[in-house]
Amino acid sequence: MIKGFITCLYGMAQYLNNDILKDSKMLINFSMYSKDCLLLALIGQPILKNILEKQMHEALQQEIVTNFDFEVISEVKQNNTFTLDFH
Repeated sequence: MIKGFITCLYGMAQYLNNDILKDSKMLINFSMYSKDCLLLALIGQPILKNILEKQMHEALQQEIVTNFDFEVISEVKQNNTFTLDFH
């Protein structure tokens, strides 16, 4: 782990206002000694994806490294296990 590395989790991120999302982009761009200092995780309902796709958030969208979409959760009845389909 990088010394001084900050992890920020936003739960229910679909309720964050636009100013907070814009400021988050600025914080993501902050780096020290050519190393990123912030890991930002936005966790929310499927509408969050629509919010981030708006033009005003294009710069933030470009910084997203990994996107997990848990829209499809299906039960496999043959062996009583659950599967997650990642999109």
